[in-house]
Amino acid sequence: MRGPPGRASTRGTLLVGERTVELLAGHESGFEELPPVRLKGKPHSVPLFRALW
Repeated sequence: MRGPPGRASTRGTLLVGERTVELLAGHESGFEELPPVRLKGKPHSVPLFRALW
């Protein structure tokens, strides 16, 4: 479920980065890995995850 072109999510979706997934490892949380996205100011694509709570 991707949003419109130029947007990674839809309303009500919580997207997080790799560091958040690492910090919450072992907790009652789940994440779905999404294709990496290009962000303004970043030289490379950034990993992206959808929170499943």
